[in-house]
Amino acid sequence: MFEISTTGVVGASATVNYYPDILGRTIAAERANYPRNEVEYDTLSRLIRTRVKVGNVVIAMKEADYDLAGNTIGLHTYDLNPGDNTGITTNSTNYIRQSVYAWHDKANRLTPQADYGSSGANWAYYAKPARPSTAPASSSASCLVTKTAYNANTGKVDLSTDPMGRNSKTT
Repeated sequence: MFEISTTGVVGASATVNYYPDILGRTIAAERANYPRNEVEYDTLSRLIRTRVKVGNVVIAMKEADYDLAGNTIGLHTYDLNPGDNTGITTNSTNYIRQSVYAWHDKANRLTPQADYGSSGANWAYYAKPARPSTAPASSSASCLVTKTAYNANTGKVDLSTDPMGRNSKTT
């Protein structure tokens, strides 16, 4: 453990305690009277899970999935169900989940992403939906699709399409 102390006002200070693993990566950070933040890494040192805890109660959690190239292809956010004080456990129904899946082109640039939402009975309390092998062509009742197209000559973003099908051209 090591501490970083900052003083912004005379007589007031904030001390954040950082806890590293044996590789020196921060795995937890906490400050008095604030939630504790914890992180987990995979064997390639990519961030795969974060948790926000009050005492031993998990109040928020995120999980990331990666492809073989190291691109983030899935991000799952879990928020504590309002009124629940037992904490998030992914084997129960005390959370509201949102899953966003992404696809990348051969240059590892983000192309479409599909947001499977977090509201209503279709998304709350359910297990993560499986990521389709190909991106949905357009938004539907079960997901909102955002697309990005790139200029073949410059490689820069050329066109963005929002979930409603509206295009934004980059000039």
